[in-house]
Amino acid sequence: MPSERLYLKDSDKVFDIELQNAIDEDLPLRTRFYQSMLDCDNLLKGQDYSELPTSFVIFICKYDPFNLGLPIYTFQNRCDENHELLLSDKSIKKIFNATSFKIEKDVAISAFLQYICNQKPVDDFTEKLSSIVEKIKKHEVNRKEYQSMNLHDRDNFRRGLKEGISQGISQGISQGSQQKAIETAKNMLKEGLSVEQISRCTSLTMEIIDKLKK
Repeated sequence: MPSERLYLKDSDKVFDIELQNAIDEDLPLRTRFYQSMLDCDNLLKGQDYSELPTSFVIFICKYDPFNLGLPIYTFQNRCDENHELLLSDKSIKKIFNATSFKIEKDVAISAFLQYICNQKPVDDFTEKLSSIVEKIKKHEVNRKEYQSMNLHDRDNFRRGLKEGISQGISQGISQGSQQKAIETAKNMLKEGLSVEQISRCTSLTMEIIDKLKK
């Protein structure tokens, strides 16, 4: 499995966290995609843009995505003309490189990255984390809910194309996109969103969404 994804939220912050196992050349664009999903989720629920919470898009990688050897790469929107000037749009992206855990100065973060890299607990926190992970893996319902918003299927499809799958491509793309839109619409219906809102976000007709609602 190339990645696992988790969504967390409190009163003034939202976190979109993904464990990235396989090298992904489109990682920067994934951060943009996830940021748009976080904002769309809040705005569709009637929140004004001025009330948007601070959002963190976090990738925990088992490889160095930028080949600079840093354990943590933090990105915020800055002014090109004056790098000390932050846009302050409350949008933060952090990408962790587990392979550089040895040079991370924060002991707790270093231990966590070492656990991610080697899959072996090294302190009390990672012991507890390992135990929780094993319980979740054994719980089918939680696992399905946990994966409901990730891009696992889309990633597999894209990798398949790169490996040379050529037969039935057009048909596969059409069917895959339709099925993904239907799954998204079902989740949005569960959240109580209107048919009109769902139609705008998924491009499905209101007739199809009405049928899903019934």
